[in-house]
Amino acid sequence: MSNAASVPPFSSARARAALVTLLLVANVVLSLIAVASDYLAIQLFSDIMTGQRVTAGAVVAIDTQQRTIAMAQLVVLPVTALFFFVWIHRAHKNLKALGAHGLKYSPGWAVGGFFTPILNLVRPYQVAKEIWKASDPNIDDDYDISWQYARSSSAIGWWWTMSLLLLLAGIAGRAANQYFASSETPEAALIGPAVILVSDALTALAALLAIRVVTGIGVRQRQRHRRLSELLAKPAKPPELPPAPLDPEAAKEFLERGMVYASTGDDDYAMVEFNRALTYNPRFAEAYYNRAVLYHEKGDYARALADYDRAIMLNAEMSEAYYNRGVLYGGRGEYQNSIADLSRAIALNPQDAGAYRSRAVAHANSGNHSLAQADLDKAIALDPQNAEAYLLRGTARGNGGDRGRAIADIQKAIELGLVADQQAQAEAQLGLLKA
Repeated sequence: MSNAASVPPFSSARARAALVTLLLVANVVLSLIAVASDYLAIQLFSDIMTGQRVTAGAVVAIDTQQRTIAMAQLVVLPVTALFFFVWIHRAHKNLKALGAHGLKYSPGWAVGGFFTPILNLVRPYQVAKEIWKASDPNIDDDYDISWQYARSSSAIGWWWTMSLLLLLAGIAGRAANQYFASSETPEAALIGPAVILVSDALTALAALLAIRVVTGIGVRQRQRHRRLSELLAKPAKPPELPPAPLDPEAAKEFLERGMVYASTGDDDYAMVEFNRALTYNPRFAEAYYNRAVLYHEKGDYARALADYDRAIMLNAEMSEAYYNRGVLYGGRGEYQNSIADLSRAIALNPQDAGAYRSRAVAHANSGNHSLAQADLDKAIALDPQNAEAYLLRGTARGNGGDRGRAIADIQKAIELGLVADQQAQAEAQLGLLKA
């Protein structure tokens, strides 16, 4: 059996990253040109201040040059920002596809943080750091939160530091330009170009660091996806007896902590504790079982099946492991395997109404409706308040032409209470049977 089907959807951000990188390079080039032009402007005003002869044409030329460069920057910078936001949304959206859990931000808020006043002083840095760490290709377990302890990149810190300094330089530049416009002293003429030169230099530095962040995250995400794909594409091997326990008592403590986390819905932390329990006792059937349940709930059926297998290998009397594995097989359409496991669960726990109900579904899907109805009779006898069992038996009786008893069963199911989808199904079936 291959695990390839369980590889989560992943959409490479390479094309977006390439476009953003190209635009950032354009920003670097424009900024360097602007720095050179700013320097020439400063030289011009210095010449004026020192009394050297400067023609009106030279002043007009440098002013035109400065305006042209500024206009080009005004066009390129917003376009770069737009595509940067598109890229960061996709890069963050990929994190769950890469198995990262316990994320603090959503893809929408990863972008929205740039536009939230005050918060946008720190949120872009936090988001970029989260994307970098959660894309770590060296994290072995993709259903874990250990990525939170991965190392970040200094480039992210420097990038955001330069961006904040750029913001301050922009504010200072406006103030300087206002001062320059209202001042009659020649010395004031140097303030505006000097601040603009600093701002342009910071823009070039910030863009270079942003290129490092964008390309670095892209490489990490592709490497992680490739590694997970190779891992999940390997054929599943029959379980082997794990190594001997190291510290069974410590393993029990981690298991108990994991079960507490699981009971409160903190599945990511529960997974960490189950993994730790198995580190200390690789032959801990209960830890495999509880981890399998989490994998099962997350939809990672290949890993869930492997852990159910290990739990059963280590404890052949664990009825709940047979039950859950039987349900998993049934969901995959492997009805004979499902029936075999559920029959074993019933043999170990004859009072398990849920096992009879689930086996009835497997029998029905296999085309054996008489055995399905017999199992539903037993499930209802064991649990007379099981609305779903009445609905299933009513459906089976209706398909078999026993309309009277089918109507009674479905009405009983509605009376006992069903979840919304089943309620709608029951009401629709009841209407057809009464028509």
